[in-house]
Amino acid sequence: MALSTPLKDLRVGVIGAGFGQQVHVPVFNQIPKCEVVAICAQTQEKADRVARQSGVAKGYANWQQLIEMERPDILSIATPPGLQYEIAKFAIRRGIALFCEKPLALNATQSRELTQLSHTLPAMVDFEFPEIPAFKKCHELVSAGGIGPIRSIDVQWTLQTYANQHGLVSWKTTTSEGGGALFAFGSHVFYYLEWLLGPIRTISARLAGSRPGNDTLVTVKVNFENGAEGSIRIDTNDPSRSQHSISVQGSDGNLLLQNLGKDHISGFDLYSEGGLKIDLKPADGATLDGRISAVTPLAARLVRWINGGLISAPNLTNGHRVQTLIEASLQSNSNGSGEVGVSSL
Repeated sequence: MALSTPLKDLRVGVIGAGFGQQVHVPVFNQIPKCEVVAICAQTQEKADRVARQSGVAKGYANWQQLIEMERPDILSIATPPGLQYEIAKFAIRRGIALFCEKPLALNATQSRELTQLSHTLPAMVDFEFPEIPAFKKCHELVSAGGIGPIRSIDVQWTLQTYANQHGLVSWKTTTSEGGGALFAFGSHVFYYLEWLLGPIRTISARLAGSRPGNDTLVTVKVNFENGAEGSIRIDTNDPSRSQHSISVQGSDGNLLLQNLGKDHISGFDLYSEGGLKIDLKPADGATLDGRISAVTPLAARLVRWINGGLISAPNLTNGHRVQTLIEASLQSNSNGSGEVGVSSL
């Protein structure tokens, strides 16, 4: 739908010199009428270097200063969840539109606060798997009843993260800081499962790790409100293979989303009953970096929201929903894998 008013020139600030530099900066710079004007890193030396490498005008070592000095129209955040919560709250109170990473925060109390504070402010969360062509086609077939009512879905995600391979201890490997298999990977799975099949009703989960406070293996059983059942197994410390597969069983057939490579975004194929590969349309604006191809349409929807007032998803409400599912999983694990009703949280 064409906009009734001309597109605004939008100034973007990026917080984070890892994924922020690698993905958020090129994504926003390729969207018409957008320009990344500043980036924030942990030190001024690094901020200046990253800004120079990325073609960004200013580098900051302090995110508050970036926000106050630049007053961007959009703040794109790629930080640990606890810090993201503080940054997002600060920006929301100044009326700045947000592009956030997942998970949104450390707990559902924080994510609920952000959702309530943001009200109608444009704010998106980077749940990118539904932007992958194979996922879109799977969603289309399931929604159209192509394999009949869904009976069950099984997710198997196995890899070895860099941090686990090298025995690193950081927020990325610490559950209480928003790291580990459940927060980093389970957040994606919970979002795309409900996108495919609708709301989850109950959760039963078990977390295990190589040290206290570090979950590298997550197993989850879920029941959906439509009657379907689901199972999830995420292992982030398996050096033997890299695999991400989603098997959907319907009353009239099956579908398999599968990625056997190390490119977590671009490596997916879709198969029907009997292992027949389904031809897919390539992603619009596909690049060598699949992350950029998947994140770009999300950022573009945020820009359309800002310009046209059309509320889009995944937004902070979706981010809070995923946070609730994470919290239910943690509660189930602490209760010895007992079943937790999501609606009760």
